Amino acid sequence: PLHAEDSSAEFAKKVQTLNQIVYRIVIEHITKKVEQYVEHAFLAENCVILDVKSASSRNEATSFTMRSLLALLTDLVDLLKANCIFPLVMNQVLCQIFYFIRCSLINTLLREGSLCTPSNAFQIKLGVSQLAEW
Repeated sequence: PLHAEDSSAEFAKKVQTLNQIVYRIVIEHITKKVEQYVEHAFLAENCVILDVKSASSRNEATSFTMRSLLALLTDLVDLLKANCIFPLVMNQVLCQIFYFIRCSLINTLLREGSLCTPSNAFQIKLGVSQLAEW
């Protein structure tokens, strides 16, 4: 026969597993969104990239700038707060996003050696400062 403690422990393990799966899915979704912004927001602040879907439907350009990246992160924090996510989990999500941004920038610089210029270094420093200020 099953004891109450056994079924409680099994339930807790299932909830923990489900939480981990949901967390991983959320992080993957967020990093895919952030990935679109990283290179352009840090290395080409004035660069405007056309989003084909929105350009064809609304005749507008989507600008991948630092301002739009910060707006995306602000929306994320607001969404997490609105869904009563614990501050510790919100902090972990943001830490993972910032780690992803750092890795993406370094990978871009290593992949494109021509981007390693003093002006791009200044642009990255400016972007990191804006991100830290946010």
